[in-house]
Amino acid sequence: MYLESFSTILSAVFLSLATAASELLTVSLIENIYVRLVWPRAFADQKSVVLGDHSGPITVLIAFTHAVAEGSRLISLLGAAARSQGWNWQWVGSLLIMLSTNIAVRHGYHVSLFSRVVPKRMHIWVRPGCCSMIHRHCRVVCGYFRFIPYISYMSFRLIGLRAEPLFNPQTLALYFAVLFMEVLEDAIVLLRILPLDPWQTDMKHLYAELHVFHPKQVMCRDSTGVQ
Repeated sequence: MYLESFSTILSAVFLSLATAASELLTVSLIENIYVRLVWPRAFADQKSVVLGDHSGPITVLIAFTHAVAEGSRLISLLGAAARSQGWNWQWVGSLLIMLSTNIAVRHGYHVSLFSRVVPKRMHIWVRPGCCSMIHRHCRVVCGYFRFIPYISYMSFRLIGLRAEPLFNPQTLALYFAVLFMEVLEDAIVLLRILPLDPWQTDMKHLYAELHVFHPKQVMCRDSTGVQ
């Protein structure tokens, strides 16, 4: 909201990239903690053995991370629209930028970009793992949680206060526009309209050294090698 007073485009780019980067960094942190603290103790020959299935808590943490990131985006957009005087259609550009960013991340294009920019010896640091795949799949469901509280709030304002459901018509239109963009994003991903994970060819060799059940092993591996 503060950057919007200087430049709407700048605020849209910052909102999209900042939330996407913080979300990816959080998922990477969760994965690294698991790889360093849990995975080395997953075998019976270790002095300290971790027992049980820990995929549930990790999945919840990753899903919660995405829900918080998407909720932050929605709150920022609605807050700016609620404070604006009259209609300001520049938020359409914000939605398009966020849609492009989310689609790029969900198709692995950011990994392909990193693999071409950073030196090959550093590819191991951007190698996607199972947490990245869980994060990608949980986006299909967890992106919609942010819309639920507003339904209750709009009902309260309509029935209890007999006021505008969401402060002003622009904020209400923006709410449904964000919902439409979420549905459109999921449709593009689920229908496989765009190429998926172009980084696999360049980084496939990095998975050959991993154990079959390693938390970062996302490639199919058999007796002939990584597929």
